[in-house]
Amino acid sequence: MQVPLTQLSDHIAMIDNGLLTTDGFGATYVIQGDQVALIETGTSLTAEATLAGLQQLGIDPEAVEHILLTHVHMDHSGGAGMLTQHLPNAKVYLHSMTAEHLVEPSRLMRSVERAVGQMWHVYGTMQPIAAERMVAAENLNLNLGKGISLQAVPTPGHSPDHLAFWEAHSGTMWAGDSIGILMSTYDLNMPVTPPPAFNLADQLQAFRTLARYPIRQLLPSHFGPTVAVPALAIEEMHERLVKIVRDVRDHLHLAELPVEAIVERALPTNEPVSPALNLVLWGNLSMSVRGLKLFFERNPQAVELI
Repeated sequence: MQVPLTQLSDHIAMIDNGLLTTDGFGATYVIQGDQVALIETGTSLTAEATLAGLQQLGIDPEAVEHILLTHVHMDHSGGAGMLTQHLPNAKVYLHSMTAEHLVEPSRLMRSVERAVGQMWHVYGTMQPIAAERMVAAENLNLNLGKGISLQAVPTPGHSPDHLAFWEAHSGTMWAGDSIGILMSTYDLNMPVTPPPAFNLADQLQAFRTLARYPIRQLLPSHFGPTVAVPALAIEEMHERLVKIVRDVRDHLHLAELPVEAIVERALPTNEPVSPALNLVLWGNLSMSVRGLKLFFERNPQAVELI
């Protein structure tokens, strides 16, 4: 099995793991110092592609010691259990507030199924991870050798447990979903504000947090180096978030929220796309509208934030 593989620097590679059956949407990043780390796993359905990418890079499964997850959402963490079965020395790093969901994933799977709706069939399943292989990531400063260290950057908002990862040696920030979806392959960018735990105030702070770093390479999990320079990419995604938040807010008084119309206005393109990519665009934006509606229902005073 050959998978799309991009060498981003002498020590960072990106595997296109085929997330949600779509090319150019899900990345697993490989960082090599004296030790090898992965950032993000995709779902269980992408584990085969990740393993194939490691083989293409000439990395022995026993050499992978660290699997870092930006947050617990299943399109980021769902493949971790499957990968640990093939990467015998790998520890899995996740914020301690959600690590239990990888040890016993049944509740998480039920929550994801409710949240993603029609996309559930492309999310696969989850294999449990032994508790002793889990490591709390919120205070992480992981030295991989050769001057390469991965530092956790708390960026809640998209989810309460969200962490970005900073590597000062190359000025690289792995952003996870902290600023949204930026599909560099297609130059299609959009916010993502999923239920049940999206928090607008925290999300706005996440933009401010990331803007303080001297980022030279910004790597969202969806997908690859940003087309715009990092500072402009962060600014653009802030503007896109504000636009959809205001659109939802301005329709909250209606008996039924016009989800389809809001999604159409938020779509990053009106051009025809592939069926799989169309499902990703519509599915994620529909989920985001539901997430914002739920947030405002729980926090009515938050309408004043934007």
